[in-house]
Amino acid sequence: MTDNIVDLDQYRIEKFKEKIVHATPTLKAFLPGECYIYPKMSIAIHVLFITDKSVHYNDSTIYIMEDQLGNIFAEILDDKSCEGWHELHKDAFLKMVDANKNPPPAVG
Repeated sequence: MTDNIVDLDQYRIEKFKEKIVHATPTLKAFLPGECYIYPKMSIAIHVLFITDKSVHYNDSTIYIMEDQLGNIFAEILDDKSCEGWHELHKDAFLKMVDANKNPPPAVG
């Protein structure tokens, strides 16, 4: 009869681990017009478009993106481009942009 006993705390831990693993699927590609965040570095991006017309990137297909600070940059489209990135709601990206436009006054 002891085979039917379940440690409830252990069961909850295992279920919680399973939810975390499946909560944020790995990105396969960025989509133009969408926003993403790299939580480890607190960087957010808005993907503007994809092109293959770059002279600097040897005619590779690249993403053209802007970050929350207004910097424009490019990244080669490959299997590793999206590693570590997560989808971000556009409103959250815009709040990050606004926060950087009006930094708090310096104390001193």
